[in-house]
Amino acid sequence: DTNNDGVIDASDNPLPLDPYGLDSEGIVFDVHTFTFWIVDEYRPSIIQVALDGTILQRITPTGQNVATLGAAWAAVPLRDILPAAYSNRRDNRGFEGVAISPNGRTLYAIVQNPLATSCTGNDPISGEAFQSNNNRSATRIARIDITNPFKPTLTGDFLYTLDTKADGTTLNSELRISDLYWMGADRLLVDERDDHAGTAGQGQPSTTTKHLYEVDLTGATNLLTEGAATLNCLDALRPTGVAKRGVTAGVKTSRLDLGATTASPAYPIGKVEGIVARANGNFATVDDNDFQVGAAAGTPTVYIEYGTAKPAAPCRFVIVGCD
Repeated sequence: DTNNDGVIDASDNPLPLDPYGLDSEGIVFDVHTFTFWIVDEYRPSIIQVALDGTILQRITPTGQNVATLGAAWAAVPLRDILPAAYSNRRDNRGFEGVAISPNGRTLYAIVQNPLATSCTGNDPISGEAFQSNNNRSATRIARIDITNPFKPTLTGDFLYTLDTKADGTTLNSELRISDLYWMGADRLLVDERDDHAGTAGQGQPSTTTKHLYEVDLTGATNLLTEGAATLNCLDALRPTGVAKRGVTAGVKTSRLDLGATTASPAYPIGKVEGIVARANGNFATVDDNDFQVGAAAGTPTVYIEYGTAKPAAPCRFVIVGCD
C-alpha cells in the first residue's frame, strides 16, 4: 500500500495496491492490550496489530476510507480520523515515529518531514513567501486517545519545528525525524537528524547534525481548534510566519547532541533511527544499516548508550546492549 505511488512487477506492469501492505517505521507495545502499534510512512497510517500478526485496525487521514479506497480495504477496519492534510505527506516521508504513554491511554505519531501541501506565492497574513518542500521546517505530531483502543479519538495536532538557519528555512534539505519516545504527558523525545556519518576528530567542529530533543507540547497550539484560514498552507511558512498566525509550535530542549565532538567523536553512523530514554537516565540509540546486514564492508547495526553523567561518552556494542 503506497498511497498514490505506483507499484510494478519485474516486467514493469502495474500492480494493485495491497490493503495489508506497510512500510513500517516505528513500533511500540501496549502492555494493557498485548498489541503492537506500528506507524507506516506511505499512506500514512497507524496500525494496531495482534501478537499473531493480525491487523486489527488502521488509522488513516480523513477521507481515506473504504468508500474512497475501494472494497478491498473492507478487510481491515479503517478509522479515518487523522487530519486530511496528512495525506499530503512527501513521498516516503509519512509517519516515522510512534510513542505510547505507560498507562496505554495516549498514542503519539510524528511525520518525518513537513507536509508537501501545494502552496505558491506569498502568505496573505504575514506577507512572507511560501517555502518549497526542501526549505520547510514545520512538521506534525498527532495525539490520539486510545483509552478504548477500538474507538480511537484524535485529540491533538501540533507543529514540531525542525532546526532552522537564520532565515527561518530548515537547516538543510536532509534534516528529518526518525523516532519518537514518551517522556511524560505531552512531552516527547524526538530523534532529529541528517544522513551523514561523523568524520570530525575529537574537539573539532561537527560534520553531522543529529540531536535528541525533548519537545514539550503543553503550551503548543492544538491545530484541531484552529480554522481554515489559520491552517491554510501553515506547513509552508517559516517560524515567523507561523507565529504571525497566532500558532505556537512545541518547545524543544536539547537532551543529547550526537554531533558533538567535544567529548567523543561525532556519531559514527549516518542514520540513527531508534532511540530510548532508559530508566537509569541514559539515552540509547540504534542505527539503520540500509539492508547491509552481514556485508563485509557494510554498515553494522550498532547499539550505543550515552550516560548523562558523561555526555557523548558511549559504551558501544554491536547488536547487544550495555546494561
